[in-house]
Amino acid sequence: MIIQEYISYVKNKSFPFPVESSLKKISEERELALTVCKSHKVYGFNTLPGHRDSESIDEINILDFQKELIASHNISNGNKYSDSTISYFIFCKLYSLNNSKTGISPSAYEAVFNMYKNGDGVAYQGASYSCGDVIPAASLFKNIKNLSKGDAMSLINGNFIHVGLCLSLSEKLNNTWVSYKHQTNEWLKLVPTNKGIINNALIDLKKIGITTRYNIKTVQDPVSIRALPDIFHTLLKNINNFFSEITRLMNTPSGNPLFDFHQMEPLSQGSYMSPSLSLITSTLIDSILLLLWSIDSRTKYILSGKVEHISKDNADKGTLGLIQFPKLMTAKLETARRKFSSRVFVTGSNTSYGTEDLWSFGLDIAEELSAILEITDSVLELERKVLNSIKKSQPRKKLPDLFQDIANSTSLKKLF
Repeated sequence: MIIQEYISYVKNKSFPFPVESSLKKISEERELALTVCKSHKVYGFNTLPGHRDSESIDEINILDFQKELIASHNISNGNKYSDSTISYFIFCKLYSLNNSKTGISPSAYEAVFNMYKNGDGVAYQGASYSCGDVIPAASLFKNIKNLSKGDAMSLINGNFIHVGLCLSLSEKLNNTWVSYKHQTNEWLKLVPTNKGIINNALIDLKKIGITTRYNIKTVQDPVSIRALPDIFHTLLKNINNFFSEITRLMNTPSGNPLFDFHQMEPLSQGSYMSPSLSLITSTLIDSILLLLWSIDSRTKYILSGKVEHISKDNADKGTLGLIQFPKLMTAKLETARRKFSSRVFVTGSNTSYGTEDLWSFGLDIAEELSAILEITDSVLELERKVLNSIKKSQPRKKLPDLFQDIANSTSLKKLF
């Protein structure tokens, strides 16, 4: 399954696995998990969480513990995630549970499935630590009733909040890519360039829909123009890496604990961290910073007075024209640099008195991607206004509005 298929399922409130077959498999694994619990200490099933994992739970208190585990983690009070994002969270949780090995009860799985179909659930931003999932997950599942042994831990653990947010951003990321590619073509219609940007071994711009007209008088263009192949290659590669990693994680069991039903033993591990997705997202953010820089630079160039038939600031004599546009774009670029230039592991800590001693910052980095895409879209909007203003001032041609065909160019398949 590929990214656009996941998105289609969420938009249609559908799911690829029939609930009956999922429940059958989960029921079988549940019985095996309960058998394992009779002879092993299993984290969160018959022990307390975090640094208190050596303490057992009396059988008589197991059901009350499910409520307490959810309540103790349900401490967030930030802004709510959108209903759409919540649907991605729950879709990813269901998908993860279908990858099995969690030992969750059929009734808990069915409750999550009903939440997905009914559009239920609330989770909050700004409540992330470590990989970032358990606090928003506790808010999300706080209203599920009649949880049994291990259900609370199975529900709140795993990478589904992190992966779900990244999946929810995929369509927005694609639309930003399509807008950037479209505006680059519009820019190249106005600015003749050296032939070198087409004769580049790194990437064939024609194959991704970029066309240009040549200016044989130009010795060399500014780097933001002659490096267009490098910018496109970098951005496209990192977008595809991002999509590929989401797909890989969607199809990998995640949680703590998981069960080995062949050896009949619990597995304590850290699959919920997903540091690979954090690092890939961070690299994608870096490539978007490069993209923003290139848009800022090429706007300054097109308004510099150095481009034939385009006056400085695209202004008539005695008028100001677009004098403020490059300044605001530069300010937005610097805001993005200030906010998003730190690396994933530039800082870190530990919690639970050293038991949780490695963090991936997964949800935080995904939130940064969301924020920088907002800035990028606002910069592209400013550039769109600059380009349309220039086109209107060109009497020899009447060119169409920049985004007249953008609605037909937003398929995720454009990236592949």
